[in-house]
Amino acid sequence: MDVTANLYSQLTKPLAAYNSSVNDTMTAVATAIRGLALVILTIFVLIELGNIRKQIENEGGGMTAEVYASLILKYIFAFILVQFSSELVDAILWGFTKVTELIHAHVTVGYKLAEIPKATHHMNFLEKGVYLMMTTLSQIISWFAAWVGQILVFMRSVQMYIYKALAPIMVVFFMNDEMRSTTIGYLKQFAGIALQGSLIILILAIFPVFIQSDLLFSLDSSGMSGFFQDLGVIIAVVGKDLVLVFLLFGSQNLAKRMMGAV
Repeated sequence: MDVTANLYSQLTKPLAAYNSSVNDTMTAVATAIRGLALVILTIFVLIELGNIRKQIENEGGGMTAEVYASLILKYIFAFILVQFSSELVDAILWGFTKVTELIHAHVTVGYKLAEIPKATHHMNFLEKGVYLMMTTLSQIISWFAAWVGQILVFMRSVQMYIYKALAPIMVVFFMNDEMRSTTIGYLKQFAGIALQGSLIILILAIFPVFIQSDLLFSLDSSGMSGFFQDLGVIIAVVGKDLVLVFLLFGSQNLAKRMMGAV
């Protein structure tokens, strides 16, 4: 089974193309939330204005044009963030999609899972039972490994739609000095989710090379009985599939750590 089937095309689709109906719904949610975000933004401005006045009065000064200009510029910047929060999210995704496309243009991505091997030696009744259990386990893990890429793409897309829907609320905190890290953290986390697409392509490109040359997947069963030689082949197949599953599932956590979001 080809683990990479259709993955690249799905990972490089914009949110509007991946599922247009969901994208329209999330855009509508973001539009509805934007009004509340502007109210919160206004409250932040009033709170900061009050804090500035209090600080200046304690210092025996007065409000100057520079103070008003600084506050107005900060408000305008936060207003733009709120108004174009959906476009900001789309722009971040577009940038990392281009990274994915550049990676794909310079690597070979086409990993097929190993076929479940058949026994090549005579076995007694007990050995046949053990071998049957191992081949069944190997087949289940192989099926799961084939689906895990599609599962991750789906989960990644759901997360990005949620982030896009809540974008206006999350970026409005940039206005408040004490809560600015919330907006920065939100953008870092979304960037990490977007970067995951690039990491999935990289993993699927380098994994086949590793398993061909790495001694970890080369079990030396010489000198063993025929049963253990056949069992060693099955264990190697299971090991490869499990490592691939762990690498793919860990791709988002790795991407978020790269973006400093964890």
